[in-house]
Amino acid sequence: MATSHDSWLLLVTIRHEYLGQWVFQVPWSTAVQQIKQLIYQETDFPVCEQQLIHNGKVIKDGVVIGTLVLQGSSGITMTLYGRGLRGGGRFGQTTPPLVEFLKDILRRYPEGGQILKELIQNAEDAGATEVKFMYDENEYGVESLWSPDMAQYQGTALYVYNDAVFTTEDWNGIQEIARSRKREDPLKVGRFGIGFNSVYHITDVPSIFSGDQIGMLDPHQMLFGVHESGQCWNLKTDIKEITELNDQFAPYFGIFGSSEKTIKDGNFPGTLFRFPLRMKPSQLSSNVYNKEKVLELFESFKADADTVLLFLKSVQKVSLHVRESDGTERMLFQVSAGENSEHKLEWPNSLKTLGLAIDSYSNGVPVNSITCSTYQLSIEVQDKTAKESQRTSWLVCNAVGGRGMCCELDTLADDLKFIPTIGIALPLTLLDDEDKGATSSFSGRAFCFLPLPPGEESMTGLPVHVSGFFGLTDNRRSIKWREVDQWRDPAALWNELLVVTVIPKAYYTLIMETIRRIQTMKDQDFPLSPRSIYEAWPDPNRIRSHWRPILEPLFHDLLQEPVIYSLSSTWVKVDDAVFLELDCTKDSTESVIEYLQNSGIMLARVPANTSAVLTTFFTKPDSLKSVTPSFVRQMLRKTRHKGSFSEKLLLLEFILSDACYSDLIGLELLPLQNEMFVAFSSSVSDKDAVYITSEEYPRSLYPGLEGRFILESIAPQVMNSLKEAAKSRVQQYLWGCSGRPCTQVQVLTPERSARLIKEVLTTAWPSRDFSVKWYPGDKEKKHPLASWLQMVWKHLYINFADDLSTFEDMPLIPNMPLNDSMEYLELLRLKTPSPIIIVNEEEGTLSEDLLEVINKVGGVVLQNLDSCLQHPLLKNYIHPLSPSTLLQIMDRTSSQRLASQVSSLAVKQKFALKGFLAGLTDVTEKEKRIIQELPIFVKVEKFSDKGTPSFTFLKGARALHHTAKHPPDVKLSINLVESSDEATIRLIRLLNVEQVKSTECLKVIVQDIEKGFYTKEEIDSIMLWTLTHLSFLKNENKAVITWLSSLKFMYSSSGKPLAAMDFFDPELEILQDLFYMEEKTRFPPNTYTSSPDILHSLRQIGLKNEVQLTEKDVLHVAQKIEELQGSPNPEWESLLKKAKTLLTILNKQTKLVKSSEAQASLQKLKWVPVCKDRPLNYPKSLVWKGDSCNISSLCDMCSISHAVLVGSSVTLVERTSAGMKKALKLSMEPQVDQVLPHLKAVIDWHRSQVFTTEDWYQFQQILFEIYGFMQVHLEDAREAVKSLSFDWVWTGKTFASPGITVLKPVPDLDLQPYLYSLPKTIAKFHKLFKFCGSIDEIDPNHVLEVVKTIKNRSEQEMTKEESKHNILLLINIFRWLYNNQISVDTDMQVPILYYKDPSKLVMKPIHECAYCDIKVDDLNDLLDDTSEPIILVHDDIPMKTAEWLRVPCLSTRLINPENLGFEQSGQREPLTVRIKNILEEYPSVADIFKELLQNADDANATECSFLIDMRKNLDIRENLLDPGMIVCHGPSLWSFNNAVFSDTDFLNITRLGGSMKRCEADKVGKFGLGFNSVYHVTDIPIIMSREFMIMFDPNINHISKHIRDKSNPGIKINWSKQQKRLRKFPNQFKPFLNVFNCQLPLSQESPYKYDGTLFRLPFRTEHEAAVSEISSVYYNTTDIYSLVDEFSICGHRLILFTQHVGTMVLKYLKSEESNPAAAQDVVTINKSVWSSKATYGPLSILKSAAKVMKKVSTTNKVPADIPKSGCIIRIVVEEYHNVFRRILDLQSPLFRGSEEDPSAYFEMAAKGSQTKRLTEEIPQKGVETTSWLISSCMDVTEALKFSLSESGKRLGLVPCGGIAVLLSEEENRKWTLRTNASPIGEKMGNSLNITTMQLGLTLESCMMTLT
Repeated sequence: MATSHDSWLLLVTIRHEYLGQWVFQVPWSTAVQQIKQLIYQETDFPVCEQQLIHNGKVIKDGVVIGTLVLQGSSGITMTLYGRGLRGGGRFGQTTPPLVEFLKDILRRYPEGGQILKELIQNAEDAGATEVKFMYDENEYGVESLWSPDMAQYQGTALYVYNDAVFTTEDWNGIQEIARSRKREDPLKVGRFGIGFNSVYHITDVPSIFSGDQIGMLDPHQMLFGVHESGQCWNLKTDIKEITELNDQFAPYFGIFGSSEKTIKDGNFPGTLFRFPLRMKPSQLSSNVYNKEKVLELFESFKADADTVLLFLKSVQKVSLHVRESDGTERMLFQVSAGENSEHKLEWPNSLKTLGLAIDSYSNGVPVNSITCSTYQLSIEVQDKTAKESQRTSWLVCNAVGGRGMCCELDTLADDLKFIPTIGIALPLTLLDDEDKGATSSFSGRAFCFLPLPPGEESMTGLPVHVSGFFGLTDNRRSIKWREVDQWRDPAALWNELLVVTVIPKAYYTLIMETIRRIQTMKDQDFPLSPRSIYEAWPDPNRIRSHWRPILEPLFHDLLQEPVIYSLSSTWVKVDDAVFLELDCTKDSTESVIEYLQNSGIMLARVPANTSAVLTTFFTKPDSLKSVTPSFVRQMLRKTRHKGSFSEKLLLLEFILSDACYSDLIGLELLPLQNEMFVAFSSSVSDKDAVYITSEEYPRSLYPGLEGRFILESIAPQVMNSLKEAAKSRVQQYLWGCSGRPCTQVQVLTPERSARLIKEVLTTAWPSRDFSVKWYPGDKEKKHPLASWLQMVWKHLYINFADDLSTFEDMPLIPNMPLNDSMEYLELLRLKTPSPIIIVNEEEGTLSEDLLEVINKVGGVVLQNLDSCLQHPLLKNYIHPLSPSTLLQIMDRTSSQRLASQVSSLAVKQKFALKGFLAGLTDVTEKEKRIIQELPIFVKVEKFSDKGTPSFTFLKGARALHHTAKHPPDVKLSINLVESSDEATIRLIRLLNVEQVKSTECLKVIVQDIEKGFYTKEEIDSIMLWTLTHLSFLKNENKAVITWLSSLKFMYSSSGKPLAAMDFFDPELEILQDLFYMEEKTRFPPNTYTSSPDILHSLRQIGLKNEVQLTEKDVLHVAQKIEELQGSPNPEWESLLKKAKTLLTILNKQTKLVKSSEAQASLQKLKWVPVCKDRPLNYPKSLVWKGDSCNISSLCDMCSISHAVLVGSSVTLVERTSAGMKKALKLSMEPQVDQVLPHLKAVIDWHRSQVFTTEDWYQFQQILFEIYGFMQVHLEDAREAVKSLSFDWVWTGKTFASPGITVLKPVPDLDLQPYLYSLPKTIAKFHKLFKFCGSIDEIDPNHVLEVVKTIKNRSEQEMTKEESKHNILLLINIFRWLYNNQISVDTDMQVPILYYKDPSKLVMKPIHECAYCDIKVDDLNDLLDDTSEPIILVHDDIPMKTAEWLRVPCLSTRLINPENLGFEQSGQREPLTVRIKNILEEYPSVADIFKELLQNADDANATECSFLIDMRKNLDIRENLLDPGMIVCHGPSLWSFNNAVFSDTDFLNITRLGGSMKRCEADKVGKFGLGFNSVYHVTDIPIIMSREFMIMFDPNINHISKHIRDKSNPGIKINWSKQQKRLRKFPNQFKPFLNVFNCQLPLSQESPYKYDGTLFRLPFRTEHEAAVSEISSVYYNTTDIYSLVDEFSICGHRLILFTQHVGTMVLKYLKSEESNPAAAQDVVTINKSVWSSKATYGPLSILKSAAKVMKKVSTTNKVPADIPKSGCIIRIVVEEYHNVFRRILDLQSPLFRGSEEDPSAYFEMAAKGSQTKRLTEEIPQKGVETTSWLISSCMDVTEALKFSLSESGKRLGLVPCGGIAVLLSEEENRKWTLRTNASPIGEKMGNSLNITTMQLGLTLESCMMTLT
């Protein structure tokens, strides 16, 4: 409501019973209908439903308000009623009576300590620092009261005091129930206004004493008059009444500093509430209060008094008092808050930071983060009644959300008037001991700055108190949460957003700050220990559901910080910590910790709830590390333990505790009996095993093996674990069996015990001797004691009673009985068979000869055994004497050694041995073998010269029959044993030795011949005799033929003996041809062919013919052929005859060759005659292998039928029968490795000069046959085909490698020679080519690879033709990419124009190049520019292709524009839409002149001119910056002013809807919107000022190729830096030359700056309008007339109030005129101050006003000298009518269709309202001069106040106004007011023009000044 008004306006007051009242300031002539419209705008009350009543009468709509006002009055009051449903009576909802309303509040606000909290909250909102509650038992006088009814309220009362004073808003607010004024101030916490009314639980008449007023409230409306709910007294104005009613006001004085002095001063510096206790039930409440209830109220407050001050910013002390009836006052209780003594400024600084953040949020300042501040707070509670005091310390973190952080939160904050503030308090002094934790017994509650009432709803489950700007329920007892029935409740949603967004950050900051303080205040007074910090973490198991959303964001941030306190007293991150969860009572724990700490591990011990948090919320829970046996084992592998023996044992105990024995491998912690440690291993080798002893296997059984046993003294549980480890296995699920043992630890078993005993024995006696020496107890020799052997035999008796095989070869048998006195003895090894013989004395003694024989053959004879040798299996190792025993002993010795031993015996000993063995009654095969190998039998032959017999073996020997005969003169080579003695005969019979008879003598001789026993001469003699007497011998024994058939008795030329069957009959001719050069080896020697009888006998015993040829013979012949062809001068005729004979035989005798070896040899040997003649289908000029080869091997040959596949690479055989192929397993099919060389030969033949067109058909057929063969055999020769090193794929003209061939050609893209398309004729071989790497189908990647290949090739030497081809190929590639719309990277290489050598291929990346989009005669200077060279893509690349490749255009590179964008304020929308909307705000085309003039005036320009340029510029429309500029290169509107653009102007012009001018009070332009009016006429405004030229193209269709980002549709060109390049576009800039003296340096380099600002606005053409998104209006001739018309009509008005511009000119340039300097003036307007005497004040009042505003805003004082100004100005308007005629004659094809008569559209308004046709006779020039009285002033009252407000500043308002009055000068040079003139422009009153500069304000001051 306005407090002051303008006397020129009328004040209209409208009242409504329920809606309140409104005051409007309107002109006196305003009608009632307009008043109703204003009411509708304020209340949405429909106009048709309104009735205005004045003096009891309904006022009609047409009545003028001013006619109803009484004379002398400046205002009128009317009452507003509604018409009702049917025009009847009143209708609508009403409010309940005040008492009922308050009763409803009391029902929702339960009584209790919360009442006191509400009063504390009010004090906090008021900025109080102290609050006192006092129960007063005093009774006050009742004599001088306001009314007798007041007596009942003079008794006991509850007082509440705070040291803040009520403001006017507080006095008003406390009167407005449920309309708390705190809602308008979000910083106030009590937001609902109903909290204070909870005091009605206590009293019926609350009263307030604050400042200079005392107020009493009476909701019953009975004490102070009917319908009066209270009364207020002022200490100054009502002092008389206060003094008179002494008893009434006595309760307010003499308490809490209020005294008589207060009355004198007229002011109480605080606020005192007095609540008289209700003594009896009332209409408001039946609740009667007394002292007991008040004290209960106090007690309920005490319950959480220690937290009341936690989150308050102002109140620092609250106390409870009692004043007795005798006036004695005592304090019962006090709670106070104070900051830490060491951080005195921490609390206020934190609150200051918080306040700034809240201000920023309230003012809408975007801060995309949460502001947090933390301080330490001490709260002291003193209970005087209990005489106790308690001091608690808290760490409090307050946070304020940033605007922009959460859009939904910001929206709710604005709607609800909330601020996203949060406070979190951590108790620091509840620490009993370190183990218990700081907050273990602490339960956090929710606060809304004050604690909410205790109960489940206020419990959070957090270890901290949380306070926030929460939305509460109506009774302020609990926080609102979204439920099903109030899911869209904004306050509930607000609370949930606070929980998710702000609380986690504040909580995180609190914990991090706590850690920081713990770190920095270790030795200072900081209550928390490092480990107690975990108790401040939320426990997910305890937190209530509504608060659970805190957890995820809190721990997401927290667990990335060093929040874990290690045992090393450092803070580490979770990733770096290893968590300790071990039992500290165990001895091993300390050792584990010490080891890990020494290893650099950061150990940490955290509570169970913290551990659960880490597991649940850590982003990588699997990476959490804890101290487990597995972890310690892992560390031991990295860091070896260097501690003591006992520590290692403790570590071992720990790592064994999880029974993961397979993970022990590699840990050197296995304790041995020798007090050494070895590493656990997975070895299954016995040598690595470590054993565990037991009673059954005592360690004494294994002397010297202490290093093989686990330490026996280790702890029992460790030993048990090791036993378990010994039993465990690594599971291998293969055939269902368990795997190997986990470790080398083993429990002793009989088998393992045996191995150890054997190890003891092996260590003591490492030699392999059967008998070893034993020195019992010799430590040097490591020999065990004698008792040990007895213990071993006992062990063997128990554990190895059934089998001693394990101990065989071990020296365990003593050679004599044991006793302690012996120095040494021998130990015999257990052997099977054993050489030990025990001699029974009862059997008698042995002969010396036999005993010597037994010893020599390896036997050992024992006389007695030790008593320990009682094992039941000893009989297997110690035998009684017998021939069989002796033979068993002999069996241990090798046959050769035994024979040698027996041979060395004397003759008597041999006979003694033979006689002893003859005693055998039966013999086994083994014994038979041994006897047969003994040289103890006499051989049949002549005795030696000494007369001693020769002894031989029975083995292989025969006994000579006494009747046997042998050929004379022939020696015998076989052993024939003499059978003369009885022992020999007995043994021969026992052994079944064969006896030789006469019939077998020849056979023996034959066998001797076969054995080479005879010389050649002896053989010839024997065989000639034998062949001669063959018939006799055959008759005696038919087997003679058989013996002789195989007997090799004839010798070849090489000296090799051969049988008759090895030779062929020399009389057969075919064999003579076959065996050419083999006669000596294939036919018998001449000795046996001289006699026909002997030759006949040879045929009987096997001489062969051709039918008896064998595969060996064939093979030999083939080998011979191969040998002969390698001789220096072979006889080819005979040799080929030999080869053909062999081939003929093999073709006939198909079963001759059977063995695979022969087959393989015949295939490999070179014996086959090669086919020399080409087949008919084989070209004569193609290489033929048969031309260079006569004989070859079958494996290297193929059938003649495959000539086309292998003719050049493989020899061919002509005749091969099917039987021969089968016999030799010949495929005769070519192999891939044979076909591929032929393919190479065919390719070479095609490239050779001998290839002719006549060969073309055969060439293709051969090629297709080869490809077909390769495709069929693809699987058999993968690698061979893939590894071909030559180009072999036929492309139709040449050959290429498969990798550069394409199966499916692209019709419009030929990539040869980098990628070849295969012809359709070989389509059937695609499988082959695809397998070998051919490309199935070309995709963009292949094409791009070709580009890269060409790039690499271009860096090498290249011929001109090759360069030319590659360039053409690249052009085609780019065209293909463009046609298929395939995008490429800007790093791709493209060919460039290498002007030094145009034929050379040079490639550069796209982003370094440009394409030539303009016609420039000479670019060499730019291409040579070393500082910034221009690289052009090749000329042959089409422009469209280059654009698609995103090659920058040359024009962009040349002008190097800076892209400009438009900055929009407010809601975002497309730029063109925004401009279109702005044009709707500036509908008049004349706004162009006005806004350009205003911009010029703001820039301090003194001149502003315009030029209508009708030049079409058809001759300079080529080579522009962009082809899109052609359409706008014609007629245009120019604007010039003589001020230059500042940097701010350049920035300002890009802002839509916002301007820097709002910050400059002396600027009038409307915030940057006005300039956009130029888009009425143009789509592309161009601005030139200083060295910069700006072009804006919002449609992005004029300079699109220079606009990189559509959001920045403008470019900025710098003429000081780019002249050389800009001159390449002379046609673009030629229209600027000579326009308002613009001289762009288009011909030569020179520094240039344009001294002024020039706008070029090309008129929008029909073509542009059709596609423009800004405007569809295009400009034809008629529209241009309208511009001239507008300027002529309104030009002088525009210049009236300018501050600087004094001259305006409109020029016109003919279409045929080329020089803009020749432009003709159409209208000129000049303004000047006419009379200096009449001038006063500053001419530029805006600048003066700006200074005043600045001074007022800083000093808050209005200066006495208020800016005013006045002057008389003269405006001279000159119009050139001849130019007007010229404009009428405009004929421009640029504009639409056939034009109408332009003269019909052009009217002259400058000479009055009477218009004239331009075709009439008018003078050449018309001049009109007008004089104006200008008066301007500044308002310093309400307008100034509003302009300095936030809204005014935001709108940039200045309280200035001006009035112009048209004057006429009379003859006496006096000025009079022109009353009947019709000035050009808008008429307002008596020729009065008014301007209000940026602010609509009253014009009273200006009018008074004018008067």
